[in-house]
Amino acid sequence: MNPIMLLLAAGLLCETFSFSSMSLPDVDGPLERKTALVWMHPDRERGIVRESAQSLENCSSLEWMGSTVIGSMEQAIVQNDAQGGKPSPLPPGEVTIEILPLRNELRVMIDGKLYKKYKIALGKPQTPTPAGDWKVINKYTHWGSGFGTRWIGLNVPWGIYGIHGTNRPSSIGQDASHGCIRMRNHQVEELFEWVKVGTTVSILGHALGEPHRNPRDLARGDSGADVQLIQSRLRSAGYYEGPCDGKFRASTEQAMKAYEKAHGLPVDGVVNQHDYMAMGLVE
Repeated sequence: MNPIMLLLAAGLLCETFSFSSMSLPDVDGPLERKTALVWMHPDRERGIVRESAQSLENCSSLEWMGSTVIGSMEQAIVQNDAQGGKPSPLPPGEVTIEILPLRNELRVMIDGKLYKKYKIALGKPQTPTPAGDWKVINKYTHWGSGFGTRWIGLNVPWGIYGIHGTNRPSSIGQDASHGCIRMRNHQVEELFEWVKVGTTVSILGHALGEPHRNPRDLARGDSGADVQLIQSRLRSAGYYEGPCDGKFRASTEQAMKAYEKAHGLPVDGVVNQHDYMAMGLVE
Protein backbone atom coordinates (compact mmCIF):
# COMPACT_ATOMS: atom_id res chain seq x y z
CA MET A 1 0.00 0.00 0.00
CA ASN A 2 1.16 3.54 -0.68
CA PRO A 3 2.86 4.86 2.53
CA ILE A 4 0.63 7.91 2.58
CA MET A 5 -2.52 5.83 2.28
CA LEU A 6 -1.23 3.52 5.02
CA LEU A 7 -0.76 6.45 7.38
CA LEU A 8 -4.16 7.82 6.47
CA ALA A 9 -5.83 4.46 7.11
CA ALA A 10 -4.10 4.16 10.47
CA GLY A 11 -5.24 7.66 11.44
CA LEU A 12 -8.84 6.98 10.48
CA LEU A 13 -8.84 3.69 12.43
CA CYS A 14 -7.44 5.47 15.46
CA GLU A 15 -10.09 8.18 15.23
CA THR A 16 -12.89 5.65 14.67
CA PHE A 17 -12.08 3.15 17.41
CA SER A 18 -10.00 5.00 19.99
CA PHE A 19 -11.00 8.68 20.04
CA SER A 20 -13.98 8.42 22.36
CA SER A 21 -12.07 6.45 24.99
CA MET A 22 -8.76 8.30 24.86
CA SER A 23 -7.60 10.10 27.97
CA LEU A 24 -7.37 13.74 26.94
CA PRO A 25 -6.14 16.67 28.96
CA ASP A 26 -9.25 18.58 30.21
CA VAL A 27 -10.35 22.36 32.22
CA ASP A 28 -12.00 24.51 32.48
CA GLY A 29 -22.26 31.31 19.92
CA PRO A 30 -21.97 33.94 16.77
CA LEU A 31 -23.96 36.49 16.92
CA GLU A 32 -25.48 37.64 13.81
CA ARG A 33 -28.99 38.68 13.20
CA LYS A 34 -29.31 38.36 9.44
CA THR A 35 -27.72 35.19 8.06
CA ALA A 36 -25.60 32.36 9.43
CA LEU A 37 -22.49 33.42 7.54
CA VAL A 38 -22.42 37.20 8.04
CA TRP A 39 -21.19 38.81 11.22
CA MET A 40 -21.04 42.30 12.65
CA HIS A 41 -18.49 43.65 15.05
CA PRO A 42 -20.18 45.02 18.20
CA ASP A 43 -17.77 47.92 18.65
CA ARG A 44 -19.55 49.82 15.90
CA GLU A 45 -23.26 50.71 15.87
CA ARG A 46 -23.90 49.15 12.48
CA GLY A 47 -20.86 46.93 12.55
CA ILE A 48 -18.53 45.78 9.83
CA VAL A 49 -19.92 42.92 7.81
CA ARG A 50 -17.56 40.03 7.37
CA GLU A 51 -17.92 36.59 5.86
CA SER A 52 -17.23 33.79 8.30
CA ALA A 53 -16.80 31.11 5.64
CA GLN A 54 -13.50 30.69 3.81
CA SER A 55 -13.34 29.06 0.39
CA LEU A 56 -11.61 25.70 0.51
CA GLU A 57 -11.52 25.21 -3.25
CA ASN A 58 -8.46 23.43 -4.62
CA CYS A 59 -7.49 22.32 -1.10
CA SER A 60 -7.50 19.01 0.70
CA SER A 61 -7.86 18.61 4.44
CA LEU A 62 -7.48 15.88 7.01
CA GLU A 63 -9.27 16.23 10.33
CA TRP A 64 -7.45 14.85 13.36
CA MET A 65 -8.43 15.26 17.00
CA GLY A 66 -10.63 18.25 16.18
CA SER A 67 -8.04 20.16 14.14
CA THR A 68 -7.63 20.49 10.40
CA VAL A 69 -4.63 21.54 8.35
CA ILE A 70 -5.41 23.00 4.96
CA GLY A 71 -2.98 21.95 2.27
CA SER A 72 -1.82 18.75 0.65
CA MET A 73 -2.76 15.37 2.16
CA GLU A 74 0.92 14.71 2.82
CA GLN A 75 1.23 17.92 4.82
CA ALA A 76 -1.90 17.14 6.79
CA ILE A 77 -0.62 13.69 7.82
CA VAL A 78 2.80 14.99 8.82
CA GLN A 79 1.41 17.95 10.76
CA ASN A 80 -1.29 16.00 12.62
CA ASP A 81 0.53 12.78 13.35
CA ALA A 82 0.59 13.04 17.13
CA GLN A 83 -1.37 14.30 20.12
CA GLY A 84 1.39 16.64 21.19
CA GLY A 85 5.08 16.86 20.40
CA LYS A 86 6.54 19.71 18.40
CA PRO A 87 4.22 22.30 16.81
CA SER A 88 3.49 21.99 13.11
CA PRO A 89 5.91 24.02 10.98
CA LEU A 90 4.40 27.40 10.21
CA PRO A 91 4.69 28.90 6.70
CA PRO A 92 6.02 32.48 6.46
CA GLY A 93 3.51 35.30 6.68
CA GLU A 94 1.41 37.28 9.15
CA VAL A 95 -0.50 35.11 11.61
CA THR A 96 -3.98 36.20 12.70
CA ILE A 97 -6.71 34.31 14.54
CA GLU A 98 -10.41 34.15 13.68
CA ILE A 99 -13.01 32.62 16.00
CA LEU A 100 -16.39 31.51 14.65
CA PRO A 101 -18.80 31.07 17.58
CA LEU A 102 -21.61 29.44 15.56
CA ARG A 103 -19.19 26.69 14.60
CA ASN A 104 -17.22 26.67 17.87
CA GLU A 105 -14.14 26.93 15.71
CA LEU A 106 -10.80 28.74 15.92
CA ARG A 107 -8.99 29.40 12.65
CA VAL A 108 -5.33 30.21 12.15
CA MET A 109 -4.91 32.54 9.19
CA ILE A 110 -1.65 33.29 7.40
CA ASP A 111 -1.73 36.44 5.29
CA GLY A 112 -5.51 36.20 5.40
CA LYS A 113 -5.69 32.60 4.16
CA LEU A 114 -6.90 29.67 6.21
CA TYR A 115 -4.04 27.48 7.43
CA LYS A 116 -5.46 25.40 10.28
CA LYS A 117 -8.61 25.14 12.38
CA TYR A 118 -9.53 23.73 15.78
CA LYS A 119 -12.72 22.87 17.64
CA ILE A 120 -13.09 25.02 20.78
CA ALA A 121 -15.42 25.74 23.69
CA LEU A 122 -16.85 29.23 24.10
CA GLY A 123 -18.87 31.21 26.63
CA LYS A 124 -22.33 30.28 27.86
CA PRO A 125 -25.22 32.60 26.85
CA GLN A 126 -25.12 34.16 30.33
CA THR A 127 -21.35 34.74 30.09
CA PRO A 128 -20.67 35.21 26.37
CA THR A 129 -17.30 35.27 24.67
CA PRO A 130 -16.65 38.92 23.73
CA ALA A 131 -17.14 39.58 20.02
CA GLY A 132 -14.77 42.08 18.42
CA ASP A 133 -11.21 42.58 17.21
CA TRP A 134 -8.71 42.07 20.04
CA LYS A 135 -4.96 41.81 20.49
CA VAL A 136 -2.84 39.30 22.37
CA ILE A 137 -1.38 41.11 25.40
CA ASN A 138 0.33 38.30 27.36
CA LYS A 139 1.30 34.63 27.19
CA TYR A 140 1.91 32.27 30.10
CA THR A 141 2.62 28.59 30.66
CA HIS A 142 0.64 26.89 33.43
CA TRP A 143 -1.03 30.23 34.25
CA GLY A 144 -3.36 28.84 36.90
CA SER A 145 -5.46 25.92 38.03
CA GLY A 146 -8.17 25.04 35.52
CA PHE A 147 -6.56 26.86 32.59
CA GLY A 148 -4.61 23.96 31.12
CA THR A 149 -1.00 24.21 30.05
CA ARG A 150 -1.08 27.54 28.17
CA TRP A 151 -2.73 30.96 28.49
CA ILE A 152 -2.98 33.58 25.70
CA GLY A 153 -4.49 36.78 27.11
CA LEU A 154 -6.59 39.31 25.16
CA ASN A 155 -7.03 43.07 25.65
CA VAL A 156 -10.77 43.00 26.38
CA PRO A 157 -11.40 46.16 28.46
CA TRP A 158 -14.14 44.83 30.75
CA GLY A 159 -12.52 41.67 32.08
CA ILE A 160 -9.85 38.99 31.86
CA TYR A 161 -10.41 36.87 28.76
CA GLY A 162 -8.07 34.60 26.87
CA ILE A 163 -7.44 31.43 24.91
CA HIS A 164 -6.34 28.60 27.17
CA GLY A 165 -6.16 24.85 27.66
CA THR A 166 -8.66 22.80 29.61
CA ASN A 167 -9.01 19.92 32.05
CA ARG A 168 -12.51 19.36 30.69
CA PRO A 169 -12.04 18.22 27.08
CA SER A 170 -15.68 17.06 26.97
CA SER A 171 -16.66 20.75 26.83
CA ILE A 172 -14.91 21.28 23.48
CA GLY A 173 -17.46 22.06 20.79
CA GLN A 174 -19.93 23.53 23.30
CA ASP A 175 -20.81 26.90 24.85
CA ALA A 176 -19.64 26.06 28.35
CA SER A 177 -17.12 28.62 29.64
CA HIS A 178 -17.33 31.93 31.49
CA GLY A 179 -16.33 33.73 28.30
CA CYS A 180 -12.84 32.42 27.57
CA ILE A 181 -11.90 30.24 24.61
CA ARG A 182 -10.98 26.70 25.64
CA MET A 183 -8.80 24.40 23.55
CA ARG A 184 -7.37 20.93 24.07
CA ASN A 185 -4.02 21.28 25.81
CA HIS A 186 -1.85 19.86 23.04
CA GLN A 187 -3.54 22.16 20.53
CA VAL A 188 -3.21 25.36 22.57
CA GLU A 189 0.46 24.46 23.06
CA GLU A 190 0.85 24.47 19.28
CA LEU A 191 -1.04 27.77 18.90
CA PHE A 192 1.00 29.28 21.74
CA GLU A 193 4.18 28.95 19.66
CA TRP A 194 2.61 30.63 16.63
CA VAL A 195 1.12 33.77 18.17
CA LYS A 196 2.97 36.65 19.73
CA VAL A 197 2.04 39.70 21.75
CA GLY A 198 0.20 41.97 19.31
CA THR A 199 -1.35 39.17 17.22
CA THR A 200 -4.91 40.04 16.13
CA VAL A 201 -7.71 37.79 17.39
CA SER A 202 -11.07 38.47 15.69
CA ILE A 203 -14.08 36.98 17.45
CA LEU A 204 -16.90 37.21 14.94
CA GLY A 205 -20.39 37.89 16.16
CA HIS A 206 -22.90 40.45 17.32
CA ALA A 207 -22.98 42.13 20.71
CA LEU A 208 -26.53 40.95 21.42
CA GLY A 209 -25.87 37.26 20.99
CA GLU A 210 -26.97 34.44 18.78
CA PRO A 211 -29.88 35.13 16.40
CA HIS A 212 -32.12 32.41 17.82
CA ARG A 213 -31.87 33.73 21.40
CA ASN A 214 -33.23 36.89 22.99
CA PRO A 215 -30.51 39.23 24.27
CA ARG A 216 -29.72 38.65 27.93
CA ASP A 217 -31.06 40.99 30.60
CA LEU A 218 -28.44 43.44 31.84
CA ALA A 219 -28.09 44.98 35.30
CA ARG A 220 -25.47 46.56 37.53
CA GLY A 221 -22.44 44.27 37.81
CA ASP A 222 -22.73 42.82 34.29
CA SER A 223 -20.11 43.40 31.63
CA GLY A 224 -19.68 42.68 27.97
CA ALA A 225 -20.04 43.93 24.42
CA ASP A 226 -23.81 44.19 24.92
CA VAL A 227 -23.28 46.54 27.87
CA GLN A 228 -20.94 48.60 25.72
CA LEU A 229 -23.61 48.83 23.01
CA ILE A 230 -26.23 50.00 25.52
CA GLN A 231 -23.83 52.63 26.87
CA SER A 232 -23.22 53.87 23.35
CA ARG A 233 -26.95 54.17 22.67
CA LEU A 234 -27.55 55.98 25.95
CA ARG A 235 -24.70 58.38 25.25
CA SER A 236 -25.99 59.11 21.73
CA ALA A 237 -29.41 59.86 23.22
CA GLY A 238 -27.90 62.23 25.79
CA TYR A 239 -28.52 60.16 28.92
CA TYR A 240 -25.01 58.88 29.62
CA GLU A 241 -21.70 60.71 29.93
CA GLY A 242 -19.41 57.97 31.22
CA PRO A 243 -16.99 55.75 29.29
CA CYS A 244 -18.36 53.09 26.94
CA ASP A 245 -16.22 50.45 28.58
CA GLY A 246 -18.66 47.55 28.74
CA LYS A 247 -18.97 47.71 32.56
CA PHE A 248 -22.49 48.20 33.97
CA ARG A 249 -21.86 50.47 36.94
CA ALA A 250 -24.10 52.83 38.90
CA SER A 251 -23.69 55.56 36.26
CA THR A 252 -25.03 53.24 33.56
CA GLU A 253 -27.91 52.20 35.80
CA GLN A 254 -28.83 55.84 36.48
CA ALA A 255 -28.71 56.65 32.77
CA MET A 256 -30.90 53.64 32.03
CA LYS A 257 -33.47 54.74 34.60
CA ALA A 258 -33.56 58.23 33.08
CA TYR A 259 -34.09 56.74 29.63
CA GLU A 260 -36.86 54.44 30.90
CA LYS A 261 -38.66 57.31 32.66
CA ALA A 262 -38.50 59.52 29.58
CA HIS A 263 -39.91 56.76 27.35
CA GLY A 264 -42.69 55.53 29.64
CA LEU A 265 -40.99 52.23 30.47
CA PRO A 266 -40.81 50.45 33.83
CA VAL A 267 -38.10 52.32 35.72
CA ASP A 268 -35.80 49.69 37.18
CA GLY A 269 -32.42 50.38 35.55
CA VAL A 270 -32.38 46.85 34.15
CA VAL A 271 -32.07 46.37 30.39
CA ASN A 272 -34.60 43.78 29.24
CA GLN A 273 -36.66 43.08 26.15
CA HIS A 274 -38.89 46.16 26.23
CA ASP A 275 -35.80 48.37 26.65
CA TYR A 276 -34.06 46.69 23.70
CA MET A 277 -37.19 47.24 21.61
CA ALA A 278 -37.49 50.89 22.63
CA MET A 279 -33.88 51.47 21.59
CA GLY A 280 -34.51 49.82 18.23
CA LEU A 281 -32.02 47.06 18.90
CA VAL A 282 -34.52 44.21 18.47
CA GLU A 283 -37.87 43.98 16.77
